Amino acid sequence: MIDTIIPVQEIKRRGMTAVDSGLKSHGAVTIVRNNRPAYVVVSPAEYAELVQAADEARISLALADWRAGRCKAATADEIVREAQSDA
Repeated sequence: MIDTIIPVQEIKRRGMTAVDSGLKSHGAVTIVRNNRPAYVVVSPAEYAELVQAADEARISLALADWRAGRCKAATADEIVREAQSDA
């Protein structure tokens, strides 16, 4: 996906129309301030996909840790006690 790049001044001039047209043509808009990326705007559907992909990646890493023996089963009370002893 190639973002549309829009300076903040363009948004001040054209308002949300600038962002809407960028979303329609490219699916994401990078807003730059002082020649540096300041914000990225995506559609709600794209955001949901990104969040789901991140969640799935975290779950995959956790499962890999579990399978490799880097995790152990514990009760909530055991976890709290361990956290308190580390403090």
